[in-house]
Amino acid sequence: MTKPYCFERYIKTETCIPKSIEKVSEPRIYITVNEAIEDFSAFKSIILYAYSGRQYWESPSLTFNDLFSSIDNKLHNMDSAKISISELSDWYHTCLKGMKIVDNHLTIYTLYNGIFRFGAEYAAYFTDVTVEKDFNSYRVIQSNDKQINVGSIIDVNKDNLFKTLSPSDKEYYLVGIRSWTPVETISVECNGKEIQLPLHKCRASANKFTGRRNHFIHSDVDGISVVTSNTFELNENYTFDMAKTLGKNLQSKKALIWNLSDNSGGSSDYADYFIRGLNGYSECNTNVAILHSNYTDASYNNTPYYKWDYIIDEGYDYSKSMYKGFLYVIMNSRTASSGETAIGYAKSVEKCLTCGENSYGCGVFGELKYYQLPYSKTTMAVPSKIFLGDFEEGKGYTPDYWVDSIDVLSEVLKWLKYK
Repeated sequence: MTKPYCFERYIKTETCIPKSIEKVSEPRIYITVNEAIEDFSAFKSIILYAYSGRQYWESPSLTFNDLFSSIDNKLHNMDSAKISISELSDWYHTCLKGMKIVDNHLTIYTLYNGIFRFGAEYAAYFTDVTVEKDFNSYRVIQSNDKQINVGSIIDVNKDNLFKTLSPSDKEYYLVGIRSWTPVETISVECNGKEIQLPLHKCRASANKFTGRRNHFIHSDVDGISVVTSNTFELNENYTFDMAKTLGKNLQSKKALIWNLSDNSGGSSDYADYFIRGLNGYSECNTNVAILHSNYTDASYNNTPYYKWDYIIDEGYDYSKSMYKGFLYVIMNSRTASSGETAIGYAKSVEKCLTCGENSYGCGVFGELKYYQLPYSKTTMAVPSKIFLGDFEEGKGYTPDYWVDSIDVLSEVLKWLKYK
């Protein structure tokens, strides 16, 4: 696969070490070079033997060992007898950046430099123009841009057309682009003239949810059943069986909307049980590779080993799908981790359609293990599994229908009413 440029997200915090890691009562500012060499040796071993993404990102032309060599050379040729922990932490970060990793779970927690992450988002940027396919042409049916009038024919690359909610006998498309970095304009041809149209990030994630989060809230809106799930955090007050019972109670509905917007995850069992109740069958269609080594199974065990276990998924079996209605799943770019896994489970329903925006893309690398380096006390959150399905890290799931609106639910309800 093509490795996109990875822009790091640097977050400065007062408390950088997770609660699960023992905090350092009196952190040192400097360590000796010999201590730094040992510290870096542990860092290398964690990446080589505990990180499930190592072989995913390496290539014949670039390996992690290639990147490690520069730090080894620096440490073994230092004039000073000591090095600041801050400088060493920056070296670790720069080293991993060199691989152009896109991993929304891999994290380095430092004592002095904040938190280093390696995530990226392949975001969608849209114009304020909507077109309808008219034989082999695309006719403008909505425009908030003075450069283009409704009824105009535009010439645009098919990669810049994103299917959106349409009447059953028509095909409507948003005009835009997906990119790893922000994009401000796009070039289209209208009536033989090239025009630069302004772009904005998809509005489906413009308004961040700030209210009370719930596992499953069921309501009826204009005769359509709507289930909203904006968290899957484990909660003894909401059990998996309660999710399954809700699903069973909705089996007779001809149409059901499941709103997963802003669901950042938790336990994917909630989604699994809900779909089992609704559909009698739940599958995520994800292949799993599980890394086992002396680092993942027992940190710093002296007996080295390195192996993989595999769980191969055979795909969805729609002959087992019992729900006969349509399931419409709403998602946005803050639907992440187990929230994204819920999308995979939802696709077990034969007539499932996704609407809104791409999901976050935080699920290829998972099952975190935490490690603390011996002298710098840098802590690393390192994925130990790989999950391969209908999504990519940073790209997420792609919706069947893109919706460029701050209120996707209202747009979907309106579409279902008139389509």
